[in-house]
Amino acid sequence: MLKSKEILKEAKNIVVIGASNNTTKAAHRIPKYLQDVGYNIIPINPGSDEVLGVKAYKSITDVPKDIKIDIVNIFRPSKDIDALLPAIFERLEEVKDIKLLWLQEGIHSKEAKELSKENGIHFIQSICIYKIHAAIK
Repeated sequence: MLKSKEILKEAKNIVVIGASNNTTKAAHRIPKYLQDVGYNIIPINPGSDEVLGVKAYKSITDVPKDIKIDIVNIFRPSKDIDALLPAIFERLEEVKDIKLLWLQEGIHSKEAKELSKENGIHFIQSICIYKIHAAIK
């Protein structure tokens, strides 16, 4: 199994749950950085049709199955994470494409960690994807 940093280096498509059009939020700035360095960002934002100039989806289950998801990166409060998990793992069960579930800095979920382990995908919590990417590029 690949290590998380190797997955980040090899990834092409990153779903960003909680991606924002508000330029003052990390949920905008960090996905924008990732987009600028060459990743395809797939925003999940139930309140927006478009984020960062690309189509936004209401849920990860709405992302077309022919779009391979390498990483799911979440910008939502810890208290919201467990409610997001059924859709994430439904997608994983159907498409078998997600390699890494990444909860941004300050975000934690014991259930997400356990489900990731049970389903054989890597899991990172409370670490900023930007900081790791900047350190390994």
